[in-house]
Amino acid sequence: MRYYESHEQAMTSIKQKSMLFLSAVTIGVLAVVFSVSYLMTEDYFEQSLQKQMKDSDQTLNVVLKEAVFAYDKTLTENILGSFVEYPYIQQLSVFDHRGKLIGEAKASDPAPDSGHLTTRTLDVIWDSGKKIGQVKVSYRLDSNHGILSATATMFLLIAAVLLIVLQLTNWIILTRYVVRPVQMVADAMSEIAKSLFIISHFRDNPGDET
Repeated sequence: MRYYESHEQAMTSIKQKSMLFLSAVTIGVLAVVFSVSYLMTEDYFEQSLQKQMKDSDQTLNVVLKEAVFAYDKTLTENILGSFVEYPYIQQLSVFDHRGKLIGEAKASDPAPDSGHLTTRTLDVIWDSGKKIGQVKVSYRLDSNHGILSATATMFLLIAAVLLIVLQLTNWIILTRYVVRPVQMVADAMSEIAKSLFIISHFRDNPGDET
């Protein structure tokens, strides 16, 4: 009985240590892989934001030329209103060549703190090359934070699912292909030991039938 209990404890210890080791290795590997993946994703979104800002600079100069030249406030504000719908644009203000405000528009979302805003002043150039006005654009540098947070959450969920699946797989493999066969061998050896004990007992005590 003591041998059986000791053997059972040993098998349990092996399973526990194996699962702990697999957990540690899995967490380490996933931490490295997902950290690198997150940094690469963050860099990709940052480059995309910079490209969007550059493209918006060029587009604003083109679409505002007629409105600024004609001093059309309604058209100017309509154009600006369409641009502030972009998640990375917080505010737009258009001025004529004398610095007089023609029109402006703000995003409906609350403005972030100053550390997450960058403001650029762009010249509006007419076809002849003459400056006819200016555009001040406030870009949101935190426009990708929501996507990055969702990406981080997704990585954590994937890591949790992988860890659970690997632990379950490890437990099944250990139980079916390691612990159970060893248990069967141990049980067989226990029965053999009992039989040998009985045989030895009757051999040494031929008159004892109990």
